[in-house]
Amino acid sequence: MNPPLWKASTRAAHEDIDRLSTLFELTPEPAPQSVIVLTHPHEDDAVIEAYYDEAPDGAALSAILGQAVKVEALPDVDWVKLSQEGLPPVRAGRFFVYGAHDKGKAPANAIALAIDAGVAFGTGHHETTTGCLMALEWLAQTRFAPRNALDVRSSFNDTATKEQLRAFDRPVLVAYGDRSPEIVRAIGRGLLKLLPDARMEALAGANHGMLDSHPEAVARLIAS
Repeated sequence: MNPPLWKASTRAAHEDIDRLSTLFELTPEPAPQSVIVLTHPHEDDAVIEAYYDEAPDGAALSAILGQAVKVEALPDVDWVKLSQEGLPPVRAGRFFVYGAHDKGKAPANAIALAIDAGVAFGTGHHETTTGCLMALEWLAQTRFAPRNALDVRSSFNDTATKEQLRAFDRPVLVAYGDRSPEIVRAIGRGLLKLLPDARMEALAGANHGMLDSHPEAVARLIAS
């Protein structure tokens, strides 16, 4: 049996996230064990959750934060087992992606890839991972031999210097959703100051997840 656990939660506009989460963290006894912020690219607000090993005072928290805070006792659940049940094996072409809890279930004719959530990036459940595996399957079946390769992942590993950005002489489109947080626009304005041939365009009604919510509009913007 696990020790008892309580959760206090409230919704917050993006501009209030830092203030409210800090108030959660600084509340007197009982102090939270952790405070997390849950955001979604298609929603205008977020959920802030604080976890406690003893019951917090919901009325006191509501008074401190200046808005309603919901307090609830969490059920005694084997969270590891529950999370594993939500990650069944994924079959993508000849590839079979599984966690250690499904060891030994790979078909004999499959290429088995053992990837545990929390240890490696990509369990195969996200469309990007599954899509890449299906693309590899297609490349193998068609014997397609590309002349060049686009390395997307390394773009997240290296940061361009100011000098490199100023020396980049190709046209650049800096696109953002007009519902994106202000930090996104600030980054875009900073890039415009460095890139010699760049323009910045807003996509109406979109936010940071515009590739999912407005794919056709993004395509038209790139082609314009």
